[in-house]
Amino acid sequence: MTPEWRTECLFFDGDPFFTSVLEGIENARRSICLETYIYQHDELGKAFELALARASLRGVSVRVLVDGIGASSWVEMQHPELEQSGAEVRVYHPIVVSNLISRLLMDLGIKGRHHKGSAFLSRINRRTHRKMCIVDDETAWVGSCNISADHSAKLRGHTHWRDTSARVEGEAAKVLSLAFEVVWVRSHDIRGKRRWHESFFPGPPKISAPNPLVRLNHTMSLRRKAVKDFIQRMKMAKNRLWITNAYFAPSHELMRALEQAVENGADVRVLVPRISDVFFMPWVARAHYAPLLKRGVKIYEYLPRFLHAKSVIIDDWAMVGTTNFNRRSFVHDFEVDVVLSRKESIDLLEAQFEKDLTESEQVMVATGGLKSLLGRWVSRVFKNWI
Repeated sequence: MTPEWRTECLFFDGDPFFTSVLEGIENARRSICLETYIYQHDELGKAFELALARASLRGVSVRVLVDGIGASSWVEMQHPELEQSGAEVRVYHPIVVSNLISRLLMDLGIKGRHHKGSAFLSRINRRTHRKMCIVDDETAWVGSCNISADHSAKLRGHTHWRDTSARVEGEAAKVLSLAFEVVWVRSHDIRGKRRWHESFFPGPPKISAPNPLVRLNHTMSLRRKAVKDFIQRMKMAKNRLWITNAYFAPSHELMRALEQAVENGADVRVLVPRISDVFFMPWVARAHYAPLLKRGVKIYEYLPRFLHAKSVIIDDWAMVGTTNFNRRSFVHDFEVDVVLSRKESIDLLEAQFEKDLTESEQVMVATGGLKSLLGRWVSRVFKNWI
């Protein structure tokens, strides 16, 4: 029998998503695990801090995990009131100067040895890009929304970002809890100290095989399996392959998978933003248009605002989450996606994709020019970073 979530709910904008998460925090009975790439100390961030502090004061175990670059400004503010409530805050790969100097000395052979690659770059480049909240190991919220007012129409008006997220409930939520634990024990407290004593105790149970409903990549094994499975699904698409993605910079292997789906007779459509929070990303995306258009891939650029969503529909299979169509997501960053298990959810995602197309412009010809040239240059020179 194909596994299913007990319940599923999709959100296509930030405000209803944040309302749902905050309600989950207010109703939590035992535990709250919140992980995000960006945490801003704006109106929304303050609302989350207050809700988390209240939960902690009523006896709920509250843990907040943020990325050392994405949430650096929030981390620097320390937020003692949150920790004073009993909540724990940790940072994954904070930018600590002494640590970076030590790793640079390793690379230069002056201090110790590093078995493979660059210790300095691995510290800078490996981030947790995941955005998820798990309450009581039963209910989880996963998607493209950071803790930032940029995702809220109430706070940012017509410039707010267009996102896709999901609330799921069921046994598979425990897998997300385990994934949170794995990164939690690798992280530092908000003052930049690592809890080294935790390394001497058994860690969380290992997730040895991918769960059909949860896609993770925090180990090399899980990453290889997730990438292999995803590319194979793309290549086997028969009816449709519809991609919505904020940062489109596909590898050669991903480009070939898209082309293979077209050769199978599938309707292959890629929806990307014309407006981006990273000024050069539209140039990078356009640098990949020509070969795809030539092979029959349909490309659309979303016009009204920044399209930050990440979702995929392959025939009757669909997922939403945090993974971008670029090297960062497939090689470096920790990501999390959930697979939709109900037809009505996939139908809603399909309807939203078609609605987004009505607010988009189809790219008929790949234009050249300086921006396209710069996009190709950025893709090649900074392929490990974008």
